[in-house]
Amino acid sequence: MNIDDIEKKDDDGDVSNRVYLNSAAKKSAAEAVSEDRQVCSGNPAAVCLGLLCALLLAVTIGLSVKHNGEREQLWSSYINMTMERDQLQTSYINMTMERDQLQSRFDSISKERDQLQGTNNRLQSSHDVLTLERDSLQRQFAEIREF
Repeated sequence: MNIDDIEKKDDDGDVSNRVYLNSAAKKSAAEAVSEDRQVCSGNPAAVCLGLLCALLLAVTIGLSVKHNGEREQLWSSYINMTMERDQLQTSYINMTMERDQLQSRFDSISKERDQLQGTNNRLQSSHDVLTLERDSLQRQFAEIREF
């Protein structure tokens, strides 16, 4: 409410009220403070609260942007690690299959070696028998020749 509004409401023509209002309106802020009256020049608490709200909003936005960037980086890292895990799993499966094939091949070669060893042992025995038989026949031939 300003002075003009008060003057319009004051219809009885009381001059003393108008004088008091006019003189109060003309006083400076320093005079109003010296009379222990509160001067309403933009409430400092409201201004500080507004600035704090703006600062809080700016920090919240900044942290949100930073969090989103870190979240994207973590998601990308997760995707890469998942792909690497899948590759390692595939490699593990392939190596397991190769190991099984090599084990099977080793087993068949070992079996073949054992068969060849058995054949070699039989042939060696036959050779020994034939060598003894030859030696015996040569002695007999030599004895027959001497007669």
